[in-house]
Amino acid sequence: AVSKTRSIEEIMDAYSAGARLFGENHVQEIVEKFSVSGCSQKPQDLELHMIGHLQSNKVNKVVPLVDMIESIDSFGLLEKVDGSAKKNNKVMDVLLEVNTSGEEAKSGFENEEELFECIEKARGLHNIHIRGLMTVGPVACRPEDKDRLTNEAFSYLKRLFDSIKAKRQAGAYPYIDMDILSM
Repeated sequence: AVSKTRSIEEIMDAYSAGARLFGENHVQEIVEKFSVSGCSQKPQDLELHMIGHLQSNKVNKVVPLVDMIESIDSFGLLEKVDGSAKKNNKVMDVLLEVNTSGEEAKSGFENEEELFECIEKARGLHNIHIRGLMTVGPVACRPEDKDRLTNEAFSYLKRLFDSIKAKRQAGAYPYIDMDILSM
């Protein structure tokens, strides 16, 4: 459940109705809602994901509070998350974000070379767990092109996902998993 802009009371109502996984896209909202002062009674089985763009200067605020970061868009950010996770004595699940639409306003790895270079470099990071890939479909396009461009973007990400998964199964990337594809 995407809980951005919702109060902690509304989130707990959704939790009581059966929702267990919540996504937030602003660090400040996460801190306000889920820090000790915001939600002192956070249930242990409530899972929280950072789904929005993460600025590197806010990594230390969000890592202690979330279970997954779905928007890693550079190796530098991945390194910072790894360092913060180490300080917090945890292994952080992450998704690597790919800019499949080529829109300048979007974050994400812009090409396969950058993505694969990041995956290779991640070999030395021990407090992150790469679980898969994420993308946001095209937004800045003509309405009549939306379906075609979205299909192209999502198909491209699925091909990348399958390629990485095959390489992992062949032994190339034993330190990652490819079990989540978020689009």
